[in-house]
Amino acid sequence: MKNINWTQSILSAVITIIVTVGGGMILFNLQTDKPTLNFHTEKILPFKSQKENLNIYHIKFENLGNKLAEEIVGEINLYPANIKEVNFSSDFPIDIQTENDSLKIKFSTKSLNPKESFKASILAISNVNFPDEPKVKLRGKGIIGEKINNENKNEEKDEKNELPIILLVSFASVLSLLTRGIIKNQGIGIKHSDDQNKIIAFLYGIHNLDKQAEKLLSLPNKLSYWSESDRLTSNAINSDKKEQVEKVKNVLTDLLSYAKIADSSRGIIYYNLARVEKYLGNEDKSTEYIEKSKEEIPKLLETRMKIDPIFKN
Repeated sequence: MKNINWTQSILSAVITIIVTVGGGMILFNLQTDKPTLNFHTEKILPFKSQKENLNIYHIKFENLGNKLAEEIVGEINLYPANIKEVNFSSDFPIDIQTENDSLKIKFSTKSLNPKESFKASILAISNVNFPDEPKVKLRGKGIIGEKINNENKNEEKDEKNELPIILLVSFASVLSLLTRGIIKNQGIGIKHSDDQNKIIAFLYGIHNLDKQAEKLLSLPNKLSYWSESDRLTSNAINSDKKEQVEKVKNVLTDLLSYAKIADSSRGIIYYNLARVEKYLGNEDKSTEYIEKSKEEIPKLLETRMKIDPIFKN
C-alpha cells in the first residue's frame, strides 16, 4: 500500500488556496484601490419667462474610488444654449477655481478625497433649443472622468462588495496571513494612505489619548481628517487644559507628516494648528501656520477667521 505524505499534501492544498485567494484579492485590489472621477447630470424641464427661454442643469462630480484624486480639471458646454449663470457648491471644504463665458465653463481643483463631491448648477438661455444634457470633459492625474447614473452607481457598489464577502467568508484565516505578507513585502510608502479612522486612532494611541482612540474605532461611520481636527482642537481649547492642548498639537503635527492628506484637509489642519499656537501664546508660530493654510484654502480660511473668537481677540 502506498504511503501518503500528509505534510506534503496539506502544504500543497494550503499553497493552492493561497494562490487562488491571493490572486483574487490582488486582482480585486488592483481594480478598486484607486481614485475614480465620475459625474452625473440632472436636467429640469425648460420654462419660459416673458422675455426668454430658460433651463437649469445640475451636474455632480465625485470621487467614488478609495484613493485621493489629484489635479482635477474639467469643461462644461451647453451648445446651442448659452450660459447665463453658474454656481459651484460643496458640502466639503473644496476650493474650486472657475473660468467661464457664455459658451463654456472651465473649472479645476487641486484634489478630491474619496467620497467627496461638488456640484455645478447652471442657468442656461436659448432662442433655439436646449441640449438634453451638458457635454462634460473631466480628468485628473492619471484618470479620465466617466459619466454614471444612480443605477450604475448601485451596480458598481454591489460588484465591489460581492467578491470580498465571498473570499473573506471562505478563507478568513488564509487571507489574514496573506495580507500580512503583502504589507511586509510592499510596505505602505512614505505617507500612509488607509482608513482615516484607523490612522487617527493610531496617532491618538502614541500620544496617550487612549479613550479618544477607542471611541474613534467604535464609530460605525468614517470620519475625515479635517472634521476630526476641528472637533479635537475645539474640545482641547474649550477644556482650558494646557497639557491637553499640547497633546492635540502633537497629534495634528504628526498627522501632517504621517498621512497622505488632500490639500483642502491639510489646509484646515494647518488652520487648527494656528488656533492651538494662538491659544498657547505662540504668535509667530500661529502666523506661520496661517500662511500655510492660506496656500491651500484661501477663501475658506478667510471665512473661518472672521467668525473664530480666537482670532478676534
